[in-house]
Amino acid sequence: MLQSTSVAYRYGVSGPFWYASGATVQIILFAALAIELKRRAPNAHTFLEVIRARYGPVTHTVYIVFGLMTNILVTAMLLTGGSAVVSSLTGVPVPAACFLLPIGVVLYTAFGGIKATFITDYLHTLMLIIIIFLLAFTAYATSPILGSPSKVYHLLMAAAKAHPVEGNAGGSYLTMRSHDGAIFFVINIIGNFGTVFLGKFAEKFNK
Repeated sequence: MLQSTSVAYRYGVSGPFWYASGATVQIILFAALAIELKRRAPNAHTFLEVIRARYGPVTHTVYIVFGLMTNILVTAMLLTGGSAVVSSLTGVPVPAACFLLPIGVVLYTAFGGIKATFITDYLHTLMLIIIIFLLAFTAYATSPILGSPSKVYHLLMAAAKAHPVEGNAGGSYLTMRSHDGAIFFVINIIGNFGTVFLGKFAEKFNK
């Protein structure tokens, strides 16, 4: 939600569209690859075990380093983003939130194992869907400032005239012809290969 809203603010409607579609390619490829790998290596728990069996210990070590670096980077990104939200909502300093947020994850994982992570993932997703619906109905139905799709449309048209988006056709927030949005899509689709494959391989094999 943080990233999609921020790219919507920067690039208009093309931002969240490219953000969402930038992960679909990897998920489709991963689904097909994971099924085939599970068929060929039913006892494997992680993709690293498959790499070692197929390519040997040297390649296995290289992928361990790549996997560790990617997971550290993604964890840092998620922690700092989540900590910024907690800080803005509660006033807790960002460095303190960076240390406090992982404590709950460590505790429920230590006691509940991978089953606990699946349950909390489902609960987090449910909470996000509820928040999205609340925000959507507030903006497009009940807000005294917005309150209807036509009002949102007219305000976005006015915002494009007052603060045109550089690189967008006509400076509009409502166009898919966005130069910077297309660049973001390329960056997003490449970057998401690492996060989707490294994260989902472990989940799939542990299932």
